[in-house]
Amino acid sequence: MGRIGRHLIRLCLHAYYLITARLIGQDFAFRGIYSYARWVGMETFLRWTGAAIGEGTRIQETIIIQNAKNGCCRNLRIGKHVYVGPGCLMDLADAISIDDDAAISARVTIVTHSDVGARPLQKIFPRQSAPVRIQEGAWIGVNTTILHGVTIGERAVVGACSLVNKCVPAAVVAYGTPCQVVRDIRATEGQLGNCQNTTG
Repeated sequence: MGRIGRHLIRLCLHAYYLITARLIGQDFAFRGIYSYARWVGMETFLRWTGAAIGEGTRIQETIIIQNAKNGCCRNLRIGKHVYVGPGCLMDLADAISIDDDAAISARVTIVTHSDVGARPLQKIFPRQSAPVRIQEGAWIGVNTTILHGVTIGERAVVGACSLVNKCVPAAVVAYGTPCQVVRDIRATEGQLGNCQNTTG
């Protein structure tokens, strides 16, 4: 597909989003254009909407994007050879960065803000937002939730069903609710070598 064709599709998607978002709602509008992702691939689709996606990255079509302002995904940066599993939710109220060779298992939720809205509790719990970063080679287990302001260190492993509310150091295994470090794997890192990403 030529440059002009890609530009026309981008314009059509943007027009559809703006009209549908105004009439029905932002999240519904974004879900409504996922059919294009099945046609061109989620990686290409996200690039069209402003995300930076590296080569060799595989993103399942059933991910959920929330809070993409005006349908723009510029707050999403994913490196090379990353795997993002089905059913993952990414909140783009603030930036999400996933570095090279990271693996994000199915149904992982990445939240970059908390906001109760214009309600009485807002006086006690004001809106907060902060970026989330998952560094090179990290592996996030299925059904994990990562809250705003968290950094997952290089080659860290976060176990399934964890609630990550603080940063996780590099080269450790951590899991639980809340997530806690249970093992340091630096002594065995030499066994990893230059592994290829075969996560499926």
